[in-house]
Amino acid sequence: MNSAFEVDIADIFAELELLQSNTQEGNQPIELKGLVERITPKCRVLISGEGGIGKTTLLRYFAYNWATKDKFEIFKGKILFLINIRDLEKGDNILDAIVKPIELEDFSLSTGLSGDDPNLIKKFLMDHDDEIVLLLDGLDELRFQNKSPLRLFKRERLENSSVVVTSRSVNIDDYIKTSNLHVEVKGFDKENVTKYIRKYFEYVQKFKLGDALVEKIHSHLAYEMCKNPMLLLSICFMWEEEQHLPTDEADLFKSFFLCILNQLNKQKNAKKILKFEKIPNDYLTPMLLLGKCMYQRLKNNQLSFKESEINSLAIRDEVDDKLALQLGFVYEDTTLLKKSDLAKTFTAPHKLIVESLVGFYLYKLCEIDGLQNESKNMLLSSLSDEEWENIRESEHLKMAREFAIGFLGVNAAKLLKHWITNSFPTYRSLILLFKEVVNDEHVKEVETNLMKYITTTKLDIQINDVCNSLRIFLIHHRLNKNVHTENVLYLMRKVHDISPEEIAGNLFYSDMTSEAKGKVHAHSLIAVSDQEWILNWIPGDCMDYVVDECEKYNMKYDINKLCICHKTTAAYLVHILTNSPDLTEFYASHNTITGIIFNDVGLGLQCYSKSVLSGEVIHATNMQPIMLTLNTINISDNNLSQIDGALLASLICMIPDISGTRFGVHQLCMNNCNLSGEIMNNMIIECSSRKATLRLSKLDITDNNLSQIDGALLASLICMNKDRSGRPGLPELNMHNCNLSGEVMNNMITECSSRKATLRLSILDISDNNLSQIDGALLASLICMNKDRSGMFGFLLLNMHNCNLSGEVMNNMITVCSSRRVTLRLYVLYISDNNISQIDGALLAYLICEVMNNMITECSSRTATFRLSKLDISDNNLSQIDGALLASLICEILNNMIIECSSRKVTLRLSKLDISDNNLSQIDGALLASLICMNKDSSGEVMNNMITECSSRTATFRLSKLDISDNNLSQIDGALLASLICEILNNMIIECSSRKVTLRLSKLDISDNNLSQIDGALLASLICMNKDSSGKPGLNQLNMHNCNLSGEMMNNMIKEFSSIKTLRLDNLDMSDNNLSQIDGALLASLICMMEGGWLGLLQLNMHNCNLSGEMIIMIESLNRRVVIT
Repeated sequence: MNSAFEVDIADIFAELELLQSNTQEGNQPIELKGLVERITPKCRVLISGEGGIGKTTLLRYFAYNWATKDKFEIFKGKILFLINIRDLEKGDNILDAIVKPIELEDFSLSTGLSGDDPNLIKKFLMDHDDEIVLLLDGLDELRFQNKSPLRLFKRERLENSSVVVTSRSVNIDDYIKTSNLHVEVKGFDKENVTKYIRKYFEYVQKFKLGDALVEKIHSHLAYEMCKNPMLLLSICFMWEEEQHLPTDEADLFKSFFLCILNQLNKQKNAKKILKFEKIPNDYLTPMLLLGKCMYQRLKNNQLSFKESEINSLAIRDEVDDKLALQLGFVYEDTTLLKKSDLAKTFTAPHKLIVESLVGFYLYKLCEIDGLQNESKNMLLSSLSDEEWENIRESEHLKMAREFAIGFLGVNAAKLLKHWITNSFPTYRSLILLFKEVVNDEHVKEVETNLMKYITTTKLDIQINDVCNSLRIFLIHHRLNKNVHTENVLYLMRKVHDISPEEIAGNLFYSDMTSEAKGKVHAHSLIAVSDQEWILNWIPGDCMDYVVDECEKYNMKYDINKLCICHKTTAAYLVHILTNSPDLTEFYASHNTITGIIFNDVGLGLQCYSKSVLSGEVIHATNMQPIMLTLNTINISDNNLSQIDGALLASLICMIPDISGTRFGVHQLCMNNCNLSGEIMNNMIIECSSRKATLRLSKLDITDNNLSQIDGALLASLICMNKDRSGRPGLPELNMHNCNLSGEVMNNMITECSSRKATLRLSILDISDNNLSQIDGALLASLICMNKDRSGMFGFLLLNMHNCNLSGEVMNNMITVCSSRRVTLRLYVLYISDNNISQIDGALLAYLICEVMNNMITECSSRTATFRLSKLDISDNNLSQIDGALLASLICEILNNMIIECSSRKVTLRLSKLDISDNNLSQIDGALLASLICMNKDSSGEVMNNMITECSSRTATFRLSKLDISDNNLSQIDGALLASLICEILNNMIIECSSRKVTLRLSKLDISDNNLSQIDGALLASLICMNKDSSGKPGLNQLNMHNCNLSGEMMNNMIKEFSSIKTLRLDNLDMSDNNLSQIDGALLASLICMMEGGWLGLLQLNMHNCNLSGEMIIMIESLNRRVVIT
């Protein structure tokens, strides 16, 4: 890279706008320092964002601060490795990338480890992974021959290390799911755009230019590009050289190219190049050589090239390659050199530069299209149809395509004509390019030129039929009767503008045959913005016609989810499943699919041939099963009684995971499907015969009659499911109401036990099955087979509701669990609606650490630590329960419970305590007060004692709700109750004030409380803490009706307002208070503070306030809206 463009990161870095994704509150801003603090040991962080947005700079800044402690200390005491993923060589993993640059001899001398084996270093790193931080930059630049670092990110390797990965926002779903923290880089906000510009021009010591750019940029079209640091740096280059601003990215990179080339001209004292289109041949040829070389590499997502590669291209095309390497677009990358490799390697400073040069090459290739051969540059020889197909479809060339379209401008049709084919998908991507890339000012001319090409090109696609379908679609959904154009591109763009909500459920065309409707649906799929809404709602009578038309022209679908809403056909499902490469979820609504249809789908997918669907037998040896990408299949509430279990298994085995070693969906839901035990047996036998390792995380087969299912086979299904680390088991298995017997369950558990498997079942629902014959000891074995990563045994949820369980079964189960001395992790256990009257309370206490007295005694002896969020022991006769024991379990049951809690010095987090409808006449008020002070029901005497006790403790309250309704409080001391309420309010206001809180209350209603002890000045403070969007203090409505307010209190409140110029108060209700002592002058001053004076106050209610006659006359004369009696 030209040294004129080298910038020190410490001098130029400005903080980026970062958003933390997937929080409970949605995407939330996070500061750089906060992000650094969140990168803790074992943490996995994903940083995503568009190209050039600052991801690489952010990682380098982390590394810079780790090395220099320049701005803040980061990763203290850790070893940090910054790795460019694009630099990984074929077959290398991350450890290889760390080890290769290390001099083994130096490592041996510095560590004392002998030998020259790189594996020694790898072992050293693995043994000390808790001391390592890995910054992996550019996941999207991973070469296709290299393994993804997903296993590392999933903690299957170097699990104790901290790992930060950056990537563009494509193909990162698995990383998002696995990450502890996902941060999106949004680039610069307005403040940091200004800061970055000033830093840049301070660095180059051209301060006035920086000031001029800051003044102009925020109101210019180019401002949106300034959020991208890479583009902003280019804008600064451009402004420094030309004092010119671009209108779009293509315009920006035109100027960027000129800046680079003019730097060379400056050194040569050559004439400045003024126009992009007038780049002289001396520079044009080496730029094309670079672009062509980079095109060959970028096709495989490779950004660097060896000198020998550009040499061979130069020799073949008879051009000089030396200048190409000296222009300033690339630099020699010595970090990629191996000892055994003397060849030089060259890299561009950023992927966008590679993409723009490839775009430049494509632009020039299209520009000379049609010229005579002798006028062509040798570098611009014509490309084959296969090459143009790759240029159209390659994800790696996406940005290069966009640059080429931008460089071509009004001539973009010269490139886009390669999208005019006999295949529907190319037209769909063409419309997206019109919408997202082609400049609005160029759309009409580009469209006209493309239509000329369409009308002069022989196509198999019947363009007139497509136009007719699109007109019908537009008229149907937009009621536009005047669509007469034959411009198919215009019609496609208009269809694309229709929102998905306008389409959903509105696909019924009257007075049309099924075949005609099928064509309309098929053709509309080319142009609609969201194909899912069409595919979900296509009526059953025209599905096969849609398939015929779409298969004729190779239609593909860019959908993630399919939800069939009408009765479907096998041909339709096979077509969608085999032509939707990103489909991950499939749902079939109630009664939309049958077992017979599903069998045909299975056969069709096995051979991927429509002839199978018509009943023909195929013996072709070259037919290969299709591989699907589904994660979820939900075909519940459909009659699958005739489904072939073996075909269902074959479908599951067509769905590999990313490693290719595990198969099936994550979730398979077939509840209420008329499945039989025989169907399930056949499915499992077929899976077993294929020796398939499945990856099911949820299997729901509830509400099916599985009485004939083989328990041993069910066990094998559970065990053939494994996670990435090889642990068997299904995390969630739902078999509610399946006519399962105790014998089936016994056989299942016996088989699991014989395999000596450690399972990973977290949720098991076997409720509403007759399990009276289940063996309790075997049930205990099943619980103890399940073990989480922390070493705890059991389930998160075990549902055995209404299973004809006996107390004997439960006792046997718990006895065996107890004898194994395992630590259980049962969070939810449902054993309701079983006759377990003979259960042993002490044994049940072992299992779940609660069943009243015996249970609690047992729990207490174990010094258990609880985290109960709900305990429901309603409808039981607990008259003999020992309160002290129950208190040891949940730290509250009134008198004895509170004593126990108090002795433990417990701090509670109760937001609500409901002890209504109990006879608490004997409760000790002082103890109830101590309960409140740890974090409420009563006779009047109890309340008095409670408040007195609270007062003696000088407690500060944070009660948000106090409900003492339906109690006989005739003896309560009103003054004490008032002191409680006023104390709460006063302390609340003081605490808010000390925190400098700004509130947004529009209404405050404290009516019907005895506030005689409230501090008027503090009440004023509370009102002033509330501010509107413009910063004016006050409330829209303040209601203090019947509060025992005094005139003195009101005077103090108004005096506190004296420093306020304008108060926002529309409605003030002080009725039914004795305000005889209120100061009229102060009241008048309060009114004058209102925005708009008396006119600003909509309602002032001082009814029944013991005001003097003079006061009433004065107020009523000022404002007729005042209500005074």
